[in-house]
Amino acid sequence: MNKILKISVIILLSINCAALNAQITVSQSSLMGIAWTKNYKDIFTTTMTFTNETICRYTKFQSGNESDHTFSYYLSDEIPESFDNSKVGNVSSGKYIIEYNSIINEMFVTAIFEVTNEKLVIKSIPIQPVISRPPKITYINLAAPPSGGGDGGKPKPNTLPRE
Repeated sequence: MNKILKISVIILLSINCAALNAQITVSQSSLMGIAWTKNYKDIFTTTMTFTNETICRYTKFQSGNESDHTFSYYLSDEIPESFDNSKVGNVSSGKYIIEYNSIINEMFVTAIFEVTNEKLVIKSIPIQPVISRPPKITYINLAAPPSGGGDGGKPKPNTLPRE
């Protein structure tokens, strides 16, 4: 029993340390009005868009299949115990994207590491202790003006950075 408690504490501490690693506070307006796109090794492409109250993920698979999911969200400086619907559309900045999937009745937390006009770097934070954590994921703004380079700054489909 003591061993299980020690392992649980270590896992929880490592999750909290990972969540705090180089995070930034962002304004909600810096997320809105941009179609953030990530190509997953030419298997599928996901595009995220934000409004004041919702986050929409549109995914197109190489096979031609598509999926489109929209969830309520708000920004927060801390990871809440549960989703607070009263904050949807009422919080203008935060370090975390807190979203709620009403289909499966589950809250998801995403840490924000970087937002520019050209890219969004985020990492999913598990709510329940798990052994492995997903890597940081960088989404890009395909409509952003070129940022230099001989190719006009346009990313190649399967060379998007993955941290």
